[in-house]
Amino acid sequence: MAKIKLKGADSGSAVYTLTTGTGSTDRTINLPDATATIATTTDVAARLPSITDGGNATAITIDSNENVGIGRAPTADLDLYKSGQDVELKIEASTASTHSYYTMRNNAGKQLHMRLGGSGVGGTTWAGVTGANQASIEAQDVSSFTIGTHVAAPIHIVQARSTKAISIDTTGAVTMPAQPKFKAKPNVTQSNIAVGSEVTVVCSEQYDVGGNFASNTFTAPVTGHYAFNISMRLDQVDSASSYYALVLKTSNRDYHAIFDPDFGQDAGYWSMTLSALADMDANDTAYVYIYQANGTAQTDIEHSYSHWTGFLAC
Repeated sequence: MAKIKLKGADSGSAVYTLTTGTGSTDRTINLPDATATIATTTDVAARLPSITDGGNATAITIDSNENVGIGRAPTADLDLYKSGQDVELKIEASTASTHSYYTMRNNAGKQLHMRLGGSGVGGTTWAGVTGANQASIEAQDVSSFTIGTHVAAPIHIVQARSTKAISIDTTGAVTMPAQPKFKAKPNVTQSNIAVGSEVTVVCSEQYDVGGNFASNTFTAPVTGHYAFNISMRLDQVDSASSYYALVLKTSNRDYHAIFDPDFGQDAGYWSMTLSALADMDANDTAYVYIYQANGTAQTDIEHSYSHWTGFLAC
């Protein structure tokens, strides 16, 4: 049978007293099979993680639903509160080679929402986020909402962790690298265009962000207003023609530029221009044609100095 030995120190005159409780039930203290020192309350606080605010019993509250309140009883799953003071939640990595993350995650098919604002924040999400797998950052009960950097640094809105949809540089200039835009121009001169017919301008793209231009036609990828600028040079203009029309034809409506070539004689060339802000729905199309009313089929759509461009404006 093991023994218990109480041994006093070789020096000192203090008396150490072991005091029992006042209960009527036998109690057992199990000693570990190891050499150890009984720690004081101060020792434990220094060696082990602790929850304390120096005596306030409501520093941290965990209620029966496992909601956690810091500074008061919880009013949400996690509630951080200070009375009359600023509140800061800090997430900091310990070294330069590590990273800090703030992650919100839930089950597939559900929504994620971050709400910022005054005491009235709450309720259901705003109208823009209604479907599954959608998220929002929403400001309520505020007069302004600012997103920025403490020092001069570019700001990016990124899709799929790689594609920069919107970038703001340190001067405040805003670019949208993925914004739909294109430039197209005729491949060759279209000679002796037909009179009294809509002659489609045959073009190929010089650049096409989004891949929305093909077969002489631009197809709107999303609903919006698209800005188009068109310049077509006509050679061998027939003064006997009643008029020439440069037309941007979209699924919704046509946009025209017209001139009367009543010069008294034929003109060697004439440049027609057209600018339009066209309202287009997703999958609407737009193309350009020339129309000559009356006269002789002698006019050419010259390719070297002709082009048209377009982009999603708003």
